Amino acid sequence: MEKTKKENDKQMIDEHIANGEWEYVLSYLADQIPQERLSLLWEIAMLADWKNLDMLEEKIYSYGGSLGSKDYIGRVVFTRMVQALSCARRAAE
Repeated sequence: MEKTKKENDKQMIDEHIANGEWEYVLSYLADQIPQERLSLLWEIAMLADWKNLDMLEEKIYSYGGSLGSKDYIGRVVFTRMVQALSCARRAAE
């Protein structure tokens, strides 16, 4: 039985992790993220000073809106960012 692309990709990533080739793994994973979504993540990271929570919220929800139903990792990241934003809003009160 032939391996699927997903299985081949997982095996390749596992081998690179085992060899300590993290730059390759991160590069490969970043290539899987659409450029628009990656740009939003970068903007969110640059707003991490948390001074403009409204702008940060707008960017976080734009990122969340760009996710598809199968973007499990993206949804986890989105959920964590919303939780962090909620904590920041409570702390600012």
